[in-house]
Amino acid sequence: MKVLLVDDDPVFLELSKTFLEVFHDINSDTVESAGKALEKLDERSYDVVVSDYDMPCVDGISFLKIIRDKKIDIPFILFTGVGKEEIMS
Repeated sequence: MKVLLVDDDPVFLELSKTFLEVFHDINSDTVESAGKALEKLDERSYDVVVSDYDMPCVDGISFLKIIRDKKIDIPFILFTGVGKEEIMS
């Protein structure tokens, strides 16, 4: 399995990558923006994208819409540290 992790927090990215690889033997690439993630998706194939919601320039929901508009059919997991119900809906 190959995972693309997208978050503007480099510390969180490194912790997530280490957790997936050490404890679950899951390969992952990390990027700090939706734009860089789109470049990675053009270069390689992934089994899933895991993205933060709250990122500068392009938030996670807008990023998902861009992926779907480009006809990239990949599972997408959106997470947030912000506990707002309007985000969840």
